[in-house]
Amino acid sequence: MISQFLQPRSNFPRQRGELSLFTLALFGFVTVVLWPHEPAFAQGLSQSSGFNPQELLRNTLEWVNGLGTVGAIVFIGIYLLATVAFFPGSILTLGAGVVFGVGLGSLYVFIGATLGATAAFLVGRYLARGWVSQKIAGNLKFRAIDEAVGRAGFKSCCSRGCPPFSL
Repeated sequence: MISQFLQPRSNFPRQRGELSLFTLALFGFVTVVLWPHEPAFAQGLSQSSGFNPQELLRNTLEWVNGLGTVGAIVFIGIYLLATVAFFPGSILTLGAGVVFGVGLGSLYVFIGATLGATAAFLVGRYLARGWVSQKIAGNLKFRAIDEAVGRAGFKSCCSRGCPPFSL
């Protein structure tokens, strides 16, 4: 009874798998070797004269690197402003590791991100509240959410992570 399960299987699936692996390797070879080499789309965009936030942030990190000990304070300020202005934080975070090292870079990113999140909250709460209220005045869902947060803000924020209460 057990011997029937120990019989060697047909080689057909194995040969089929080897054929598909060969086809994949051949396709990869043809694509890499014979395809005309042109710069990637993103590389072409980065060489244009328009606004390029990645290039701006890279130049800023090079400038911060040249500041020496004051560079840490300047970096934290730049990270704070970048957080409020919705600039991509990944470039600055990786750059902090390159410029300051992993340990100090992580510390400076943590401080900058915390201060930036606080500043973004304060801007949204006090500076932009009137503008946002005008924009969502006619929407009943947002009005109900605003009233619920006004009555029980802490409970509303805690229930946000619970799946039955998620928006």
